[in-house]
Amino acid sequence: MFITSGDHEYTKVSQIVQNQGRIENEPVAIEDDVWIGANVSILRGVRIMEGAIVGTASVITKDVPPYCVCVGNPCKPIKLRYSDEQLLEHLTSIGKTEHEANKILQLRQEILTKYNLNLK
Repeated sequence: MFITSGDHEYTKVSQIVQNQGRIENEPVAIEDDVWIGANVSILRGVRIMEGAIVGTASVITKDVPPYCVCVGNPCKPIKLRYSDEQLLEHLTSIGKTEHEANKILQLRQEILTKYNLNLK
């Protein structure tokens, strides 16, 4: 696995790449109950949210939604770990309040909408 919080600057027209320096670091966040396959690259500023599964050799460039299976280069969601009903049951069974569980469900849907996906 490769995780980086930084990147190289490359947009300054008057300088060669090696003299342009680095872009400010943005931390990477990996939440609880996450599975990350072998040889995954995680780039700066992304958040791998609770319950996500990331497939082998994926390149993560954007936030990974909670309780989704994500793969590829660039990495994107391909299916849900649990349906909405199953996810609510799972989250309450592990001690989340109904309010917390609904927030996670809403967050998952918001991110899937950004990917323009409607997974079932």
